[in-house]
Amino acid sequence: MLCNDLDHDGVIRSWLESAEIWCTKEKMINQPPSSLLSNLSQSFMTTVSYKHLTKQDALDTIGYFLYEYNDLIHLQLFDTFIHHQILIKETKAPFYTIQHVPITGIFIPLTPCYSRSCQINKQTCYSPLCPNKRISSLLRLVNTKQTEQDVDREQENPSKDWITSIPNHIRNSINKKELKRQAGIAELLLTEQNYCQDLDILHRIYAIPLLESNIVISNSSRRQRFHRNVFGNYLDITHIHHSFYHQLTCHNRESTFFIGRVGTIIMQHVTNLIEPYIQYASNHVKAIFCMTLEQKHNPLFSKFLQEQNAHKSTRRLGLRHYLSSPTLWIGKLKLLIQAILKNTVDDADQLSLKASLAILHDTLCRMNSSSANLSRAEFRFEEVSSSIYTVTPGSSELELICIPDGCELIREEALWLARSTHPLQPSLCHLFLFSHALILTHPRMIQGRTEYIIVPGSPIPIQLLVLNQPNANTSMIRRLSFASTSMVSTPLYLINNLRRQKSMNSEISNTSTLLPTTTTTQLHRSHTTIHIKRNNTTTTTTTASTPKPSKKPIQFQLKKKILQRLKSNFRWGLKTYEPKATVPPPAISVTRRDSAPAKLTNTGIQRRTLKICHMAFPENAFRLEFLSRADRLIWEDLLREAVLKVQSSLFEYKMVCKTLIISQQVHGDSMGRIRCAYSFMYCDHKIVAVGSQNGVWMGPEDGSRPFELVLPNQDVYQISVLQDKLVVLTQDTKHRCLVAYCLRSILESTTELDWCVVKRSFVICFTVGKIRQQPVIVYLTKRLQKTWLVIIVPSSHSKNHWFKKYRTEHSISIKDPNEIQIINDAVFIRSDRNGIERIDISCTTVMDLFVESYKVFNRPNIGLLSLGFVCDSHWVYAAPLFETVDTKGLVRMRFEAQVHHVALVFPYLVAFSTSVIEIRHIETTELIQAIRGDQIQFISNSTDIIQPLFFAMQNEDRLTTSVYQLQLSSPP
Repeated sequence: MLCNDLDHDGVIRSWLESAEIWCTKEKMINQPPSSLLSNLSQSFMTTVSYKHLTKQDALDTIGYFLYEYNDLIHLQLFDTFIHHQILIKETKAPFYTIQHVPITGIFIPLTPCYSRSCQINKQTCYSPLCPNKRISSLLRLVNTKQTEQDVDREQENPSKDWITSIPNHIRNSINKKELKRQAGIAELLLTEQNYCQDLDILHRIYAIPLLESNIVISNSSRRQRFHRNVFGNYLDITHIHHSFYHQLTCHNRESTFFIGRVGTIIMQHVTNLIEPYIQYASNHVKAIFCMTLEQKHNPLFSKFLQEQNAHKSTRRLGLRHYLSSPTLWIGKLKLLIQAILKNTVDDADQLSLKASLAILHDTLCRMNSSSANLSRAEFRFEEVSSSIYTVTPGSSELELICIPDGCELIREEALWLARSTHPLQPSLCHLFLFSHALILTHPRMIQGRTEYIIVPGSPIPIQLLVLNQPNANTSMIRRLSFASTSMVSTPLYLINNLRRQKSMNSEISNTSTLLPTTTTTQLHRSHTTIHIKRNNTTTTTTTASTPKPSKKPIQFQLKKKILQRLKSNFRWGLKTYEPKATVPPPAISVTRRDSAPAKLTNTGIQRRTLKICHMAFPENAFRLEFLSRADRLIWEDLLREAVLKVQSSLFEYKMVCKTLIISQQVHGDSMGRIRCAYSFMYCDHKIVAVGSQNGVWMGPEDGSRPFELVLPNQDVYQISVLQDKLVVLTQDTKHRCLVAYCLRSILESTTELDWCVVKRSFVICFTVGKIRQQPVIVYLTKRLQKTWLVIIVPSSHSKNHWFKKYRTEHSISIKDPNEIQIINDAVFIRSDRNGIERIDISCTTVMDLFVESYKVFNRPNIGLLSLGFVCDSHWVYAAPLFETVDTKGLVRMRFEAQVHHVALVFPYLVAFSTSVIEIRHIETTELIQAIRGDQIQFISNSTDIIQPLFFAMQNEDRLTTSVYQLQLSSPP
């Protein structure tokens, strides 16, 4: 059907015609204004409303049809109209009269440039008379009466002084001092424009391409850090100068060429420069150092600089020039303002300019002092941060480690390292103590540059650092191997059969650069000098005053002494072996093995070795051998101080139940293996129920009374409370069953035990909660090679049956489920190996269910949190629970330890592992607190977020296990 058949009244036709006219007008409006004076005067005549108007009215009228141009263009056109007598000023009133006079000519500021590469608002055009150059209209006036020869002569010999570009009749009407002031302002504008161009080049040519390139510096975090170190706050400085230049060019003018007072604008601008320039100057020396270091060791960065320097706009000045420009600008600005002040007559302007000079002088002094405050440690930190590498898992490629922002290098040391796994194979180690972690590395020299390869098991966060941790599980052979390496001197013939130290990549002259200035390579102890040489042989220690005797006469005696010393070191409760005073020790030639740790021969002198380990991996310890006892004491004090500094008391734990000695008895008073705990209220008292392999124990949460065995001879796996019923998942010889007990019959001994069997066999797990405000018990059961979801609710109609079941059951598609959780009226089934499935439940009738299932996570995991976080043993993922999402790129947080349970105490995430409890902030992922323990086991109900956090932990005697509650510390 055509439109004309429906358009009886012509409404559609008129609408289309009006729309066409509007589009035509819009096209006319969007067209650029003509540069012909005839067209401009005609536009002015048709736009103006009155025959007599003021200067501001005329400027407003011009600004109406030249809205895309600034006020300076409006003033120039206004002067042009006066010159051609379109506007005639009245003598007795501040009004202008409009005369309809035909004029011809070209308004140069609106003409396009003859260069095709020239663009509006771009200042890279090579034409000296380009109208797109904003500064050309301020500093130069083209005389329309001059000949072409005059123009060529002026281009060949350009005037160096701004005053020479002013027409004679204007120049003669102004006094010389004012002309010099205007020349100083013009010079300030020109210099400011050139400086803004340099800042734009720094931004467009160097900063942005480097930040967007993933080839020059592949690591994203390191690239951003390098960008911050090198470029600093240049964007703040660029924004301030562009704003000042725009404000100064748009300032009220007395005529086309001259500017009035500028003191107030300059003083405001100078005040805004103080903090950004001080901050830039304080970072400038470090920026040049980082740039030079990266250019020296990164050939891709050197190639990048060569390519960017080839741009015509850079004038081949290089990145160093543009980085140094802001540090020299304050001095230039001070000279320019002094030139303006020298020729300023106005008192108010003089006062403002003098204040500006005082501010600039103070800013220069503060910039110099801030740049001088940089220490050698900061330069060393930048050098080290680009030299520490870690081996990528699964490959031999090295990846630069990312050091967090805000941390600092406290101390570094070169020493010997022996791991607990290889105590007889020590190696040279370089130790770095940062404010956030302790990093152990192996140094190596490549093309004159020192690289540090991280030792497996490092870095160790300061919160998880343990010093001199005794390990009672260490075997006798392991301790004997440590003892065999714990002597400073050993006869040469006893160690010839040991594996010699592997050759390093360079000589000790290169390793001297690895040592800090406070480390010495020669130690004088008892007239003995220790020389460390980097070669394939062992390091020798010789006595200068004693010749080398024969080894055969003392061979048997030395073997006997060493055997006695080994026995004394590992004989508990006995004193160490002391040689007889009547037998002086013979002077022998000894050789110090390249092994660590070492122990001095005299029993009264402390060791110069230090044992450290990761709190999450106490079995993997490191033994550090320092060159002197003093170094060892210094490092131990530093490490202890660093650990105390980061310790937090945000969470605290209190003992709820101290269990009895663990035994193999099935009957009796032993609690056995603890599997679960649940807290509930009964008669205004907080009661804690603990489930173990020997039954259910109950006691007050405050510990006022000891726990009692209320349900003996039951192997309990899970407990919970629904209303006044205690729901217990127990296991007999074959199957797991679900039983409910009346709390009143348990806690009040006057009544008989009242209980009801919910499901007799094949129960996998259960949970209690509410679905649409209805209390329910949801459990999984195995039947006919399938897993079924069953929902039951309390029933008040039958005395024999406490619960009733919905007639509809749902088959679970996920394999090997082991946990159920209710979140927002939806049931989530979690499997440790196969992911998480969501089941949406809706009631079609009173006793029937309609369910829909969705897979929300497809990876192995250890827990699901209600906020949409899924955790495995090392990572936390953000997984929207009610949307189907791709799990790629969902990594949010990484645990240091291998955790087995995760709980949420908003806004903190609590991760439980065997030896440590990690507490991290959800938003920042920062490690807030670490709680050390032994054989930690999370026993709370992880599906109920209201429940307190209970965990079991082995006591120091390693014979008993106690139950603790983790909670936020009460405010002081």
